[in-house]
Amino acid sequence: MPEAAFTLPWTPIGLTALGLLLAALAFSAVLTAGIRQRVAAARLRIGGER
Repeated sequence: MPEAAFTLPWTPIGLTALGLLLAALAFSAVLTAGIRQRVAAARLRIGGER
């Protein structure tokens, strides 16, 4: 069986993937919180106009 032409360092690749996943989740949470705040404010304005 021939030797591999190159080997991949899986630990840094896995840590990078995990870090990117956590960053995406955090970014999503921040956006969701901002959208919820805007929706709540809009509902209050709409309620005040009635």
